Order: sequence, then C-alpha cells, then structure tokens
Amino acid sequence: MDIFTMLYLLIGGLLAVYGSASIVVATVRKPNLRHNCNIFIAFQAVCLLCQAIGTLNILLLSLFDSLDQPAIHCFFIQLVPQFSMTCGVCFALVIGVDRLISVKWPHVYSKIEPIPYIPAVCLLPCSVALFVEVCAYYMAFVSSEKTVLCTINGVLVLRENYLFYLHFLHAFVAVATLLIYMQMWRTAKDFPLQTRRLIKSLFAIVISFVITWLVTSGLLSVVYIAGIQDPYRFAIRLLTLGSISLCGFFDFVIYYNMNSEYRQAFQEQMCFSPQRQTNFQVKMLRRKNKPLQFKARTAAAANIRIVDKPVDESTFTNNETQQ
Repeated sequence: MDIFTMLYLLIGGLLAVYGSASIVVATVRKPNLRHNCNIFIAFQAVCLLCQAIGTLNILLLSLFDSLDQPAIHCFFIQLVPQFSMTCGVCFALVIGVDRLISVKWPHVYSKIEPIPYIPAVCLLPCSVALFVEVCAYYMAFVSSEKTVLCTINGVLVLRENYLFYLHFLHAFVAVATLLIYMQMWRTAKDFPLQTRRLIKSLFAIVISFVITWLVTSGLLSVVYIAGIQDPYRFAIRLLTLGSISLCGFFDFVIYYNMNSEYRQAFQEQMCFSPQRQTNFQVKMLRRKNKPLQFKARTAAAANIRIVDKPVDESTFTNNETQQ
C-alpha cells in the first residue's frame, strides 16, 4: 500500500470517526434529539463509526505488513465493521420509511410507543446484516486455510458472485431510499418548519448516500464482471472503501449546515456555542481585572435592548450606590 493510499484512508477514517461520534454524542446529551428518527440516525452513526474503525484497522494491518490473513481470521477481524456496513445501509432505508410515516400519517405516528417500535424496526437492518455475516462465516469456514486481503468484505472475495449480490443489494437499498424520500418531499410542503428542515437535511444526506453507494457498488460490480485482478482490483476496493467511510463525516457536515438543533449540539461539543464564548470572554476579562463590556449586535442574539456604545458594569454599580 503506497503512502498516498494510506493517507487517504487515515484522513477519511479519522473524519468519519469524528463526524459519526459527534452525532452519537449529540443524541445522548440533548433531550430534544431523542425522538424516534433521531435515535435511528444515531444508530446509523454508530454503524458508520464501526465501519470507519474497520477502515483504520485495514491501515493498521498494512503498517504491520499483516494484511494477508487466513480467511477465518479475517472474518473475525472484520466481523463488526462488515456487520455495521450492511446495517448502516439498511438504516438509511429505515429512516426514510420512518419519516414517510410521520409525514403522511402524523396522528398515527404520534401514538406509537418508542419501546416496541424502535426495537422492532431495528430488526430489519440487523437481520439483513446477520444474513450477510452467516454467508461470510460459511465462506471463511469452508476456505479457512486460504489467504485473503483482510478488507471489510475480504472474505466475500472467495465467492465473487456473493460479493456481486451484496453490492447489488446496497445499490437497490440506496435507490429505494431515494424514491421514498422523493415521495416524502412532495408531501412535506405543508408541514411545520422544523419538520421540513429535518426532512431537507435528511434528503441532502440521502442524495450523497445514494451517489456514493451507486458509484462504489457500480464500479466494484464492473471490476468483478470485467475480471480485473490484483493489485488494480485491490486499489479500487480501497478507493471505494475510503469514499464510503466518509459518509459519516458528510452526515455531520450536512446536519451542521441544515439543522439548527444538531448545529447547536455540535457547537457545544466544540465549545463554540454563544454561551460558552460569552463565559470565556467574562473569565478572560476578570483575570485581567477589566470591566465587563459587551456590545449587543442584534436584539435576538442577546435578548436585550440594543445600545449604541458598550455598557460598563461600573454604571450599574454607581446607580445602585446613589439609590
């Protein structure tokens, strides 16, 4: 593996870990981000996080010159990332169906209890991912002595037709998810602003998700149909894997730019929230023994009356003394 590929996987993996972890932390910390859809988004972020860790694991194996592994060893090394990859793809479809139900039948959706609903819905992606893992284990067990390049889907290379079917499944789920969001986009124009903003951010994520998975799945399918062999096939697999891993960071960027609730949560995590900035300014002024002076730019930002010049706290002290 050359240095440019290693840097590509390293940067992509770290960005994906940061973006996915930020979404999970925001969901855990913020009560207003614990609705059904937000929980499904957090589950998908966990899957993307594990997938990104699997990408970094490939880089680590390459650094120690241990990328060639027996099939059964590779299966257990990439068990969690491979399960998470398929599960994360299916969670995109789950989120789309959940939002479509909430938009078209809001009265029915509002009466759904989270406890039976969320575990029941999670059965679909987990079942599909478990089926893929069973197939991978069978291939690894039958060909346990064979050596494979230990990527996330490295074991499935032993039966290239199964890997082709898996890529076709990913592409099919991506297209189905896009169709659901297009239907939801048509029916969401008359709904509250907050709902439309969430749907808008989800729709942008789905567009990036569909483009990524269609391009990568289509490219890999062409590679296997054309019979391209290593090292060119391995280089293309790493290229597509790095692109897929970046989905976690793309989600973070889209939510930050298009959803105010997630943006506020992310800013608090990065210590960039207005409240923390104000507290930091107050601490710095007090350390320097300077008077607290603030100038409100807008009434909405400070929730106070705008003044033309800075307000000195000594003014309030003198007024209280005179009274």
